[in-house]
Amino acid sequence: MMTVTCTPSAAASTDDELGMLDVCFPSRSSLDVEAVAVDAGSVSEAAGIFRENGFVILRGALCEHDVKEVYEACTRLHENVRRIDPEGLGNRNPQRYSMGSLTPSRSCMHLSSFLHLLTPSVLALMDRIFNGCFLVSGLGGDYCTGLTWEFQKLHSDMRPARPLKGKGSSKSKMKNAPVHCKDFPPLVCVNYAVQDLTAYNGPMRIVSWTEMAAYCQDKPWLDAPSLGDELEKRSDWLRSKVFPLQAGDCLVRDVRVWHGGCPNLSGEARYLPALEAISHEYFTFLQTTGPKQEPALPLKLYKTLPEAIAVLCNHAVSSGSSPVDAHVDDYQWLKADLRKPPRDDYYLPLYELMREDHQPIIEVLQKLNGQRCLESVPSLVAQMHGGARDLLHTLAARDARLHETLLELMKPMEQPRGQPKRRWQK
Repeated sequence: MMTVTCTPSAAASTDDELGMLDVCFPSRSSLDVEAVAVDAGSVSEAAGIFRENGFVILRGALCEHDVKEVYEACTRLHENVRRIDPEGLGNRNPQRYSMGSLTPSRSCMHLSSFLHLLTPSVLALMDRIFNGCFLVSGLGGDYCTGLTWEFQKLHSDMRPARPLKGKGSSKSKMKNAPVHCKDFPPLVCVNYAVQDLTAYNGPMRIVSWTEMAAYCQDKPWLDAPSLGDELEKRSDWLRSKVFPLQAGDCLVRDVRVWHGGCPNLSGEARYLPALEAISHEYFTFLQTTGPKQEPALPLKLYKTLPEAIAVLCNHAVSSGSSPVDAHVDDYQWLKADLRKPPRDDYYLPLYELMREDHQPIIEVLQKLNGQRCLESVPSLVAQMHGGARDLLHTLAARDARLHETLLELMKPMEQPRGQPKRRWQK
């Protein structure tokens, strides 16, 4: 089985503008995405890659119809969040949101479109990973707006867990929890792409078990590095991004594997709705040691599920008279205090090189990459000053397809014959 590592970029430098943009928006990921990607129906191969690296990508896990409905649901959720948080303070970091944490039930199970995430191919893989002993613990995910300038610190979604050490800290409340064995995940998160993910619209970055172990060496209790340490000691990890992905693909990851958010200056929110699966053992532990969980799945929606899927959600279904039953497909059912201060320090010296005119440059590159809304590109470029156009040209030239499209779109802006070319032309 192939173990995936990140490939350092020799050309990248953080001491100038282009170096900064190459870190934030690399033309290629340092992660070998194809080495960890398989067809959604290849359950055995997917399970092997998952066990080796802590994550795997499934191609085509969600059909086009379901992608559209889930995307629209995420958009509606975001529109209602903006009414409460117009400044974009977020509930993770600025411009970043956990979708499950937005709602009083801490889940999106009351939104019928999110039930599309319970796909047979993904549940078949969960069955293999958990040896048949798992439940669906929630539906949610995360998103960042199209004006997200910063990275999110690498982190585990289960910080008390010590999978590289094999046992918990003697001082931790989770010391005896079944979360410390690397080969038996307590929780698995499945993040679905409901739009194409590129270098420019905030894909997740992630590192493998092997790279985590190499970083920790003889100190398996170490936490993920700060952003400053990551830039200094593992700058290739900042480019270890899960792209390109097509809408309908998904990333299946052990929640203990280090991952983090990346800048998104595409002008459009990037959504990663998610399904979470929990092992029977960890579920039992939480039932006996944690607070009682309120029902998250309305009875009305539960009755629409196929029997094989419904049985995985029995623990979450309401009686029919719970608060969640009164809010089926209610996108306004949000916490009044959904805004939260940043969980981690997100500052990097790199950011001092960022300028406001980088946003329209990245937005144009995103449009060129996706071949979408190209009619708006000429007007965006026309508003740029000469230096910004030169920078756009330089960045587009990293990809011949993007460069050719840009030049074709800009032909109407050419000077009459005999006059100098515009600065964006080379």
